[in-house]
Amino acid sequence: MTPFFIHDAALAGWLTAFAGMMETTRFERGLFLCRNRRVWDYHASETRIHATVEDGQSVFYEAEIIWKGSAPGSNKAALPIKHPQRDLMHYSCTCGFGPEPCAHVAALLIYRIIDLDKKHQTRRSSGSPVLPDFDDTAYRRMFSEFRSSVQKKSPAVENFHPDKLQVRPYFDDMMHLITGQVMKNYGHDEPR
Repeated sequence: MTPFFIHDAALAGWLTAFAGMMETTRFERGLFLCRNRRVWDYHASETRIHATVEDGQSVFYEAEIIWKGSAPGSNKAALPIKHPQRDLMHYSCTCGFGPEPCAHVAALLIYRIIDLDKKHQTRRSSGSPVLPDFDDTAYRRMFSEFRSSVQKKSPAVENFHPDKLQVRPYFDDMMHLITGQVMKNYGHDEPR
């Protein structure tokens, strides 16, 4: 199971409020589906999100959330409504669960929150890169140095001496046999 953490406090609060609106077992099932990468073909716009969600029995359902009353262009970077409210959200899923949000809708919304959180993290960190900015010539030079140092060293298998190992006496003959076969397969002499 893939763990996740919501870094943005507003998004975490939104998800917590949404979880409080639905039955706990359905939300946990949606969390399970999202964590196990069962959300496919995800699309988001300013007024709706849609995805195909794979259930535990490898059955695919089309889940969608439409934000009612949200004006296009109002808030492209976040959720169109400030707090989750049933009368401002229309849920639909081909599983036929009913008017309440099902586990597939929950998985879709959790996926959306994670997606927004990742975008938020990227925007926050884009000003100062974590990794140094190497140019191509410096990279090629370092890679060339690494390659030449590797070519100068002998493979570790050539420096292997099974006689220096301390093993149980009844494994000794079998170990020598296996080591000899491995060394022979790699084109080296029998172990010393």
